[in-house]
Amino acid sequence: MSRLLADPPLEASLTLQAISGGILVRGTVDAMVRHTCHHCLEEFVESEHVEVAAVFFSPSEERQDAEDDGYALEGDELDLEQMVRDEMMLALPMLTRCRADCPGVVTTPETDLNTALPGETEDRFGSPFDALRDLLEPGT
Repeated sequence: MSRLLADPPLEASLTLQAISGGILVRGTVDAMVRHTCHHCLEEFVESEHVEVAAVFFSPSEERQDAEDDGYALEGDELDLEQMVRDEMMLALPMLTRCRADCPGVVTTPETDLNTALPGETEDRFGSPFDALRDLLEPGT
């Protein structure tokens, strides 16, 4: 329902800080994202600003807690791609909405589920048990 746009490119402003046994990466990531509204299925674009923080651990360093969230340092280079991808995907909304008063899927007046058709009562679908009422109480 959401995807990052390649143009303009993603921008990251990150600070690297040495910590015991690794490197702490903190900062912000800004990107343009194309969403599909889960309510009306229209696409819209908005900017995302995400605060990120992650730890890259040295593989030779013994860690106290093996369940720590973090990334492994490999060699002399720090590959931030997976960390940025993970943080951006976690920040994207599960269900997107183009605007607060989105009317939903509307293609014709006959398929507009938000309003009643001309000459139709407000209770357009009635009770799901109306068919049973007709069986039990004939003539009503």
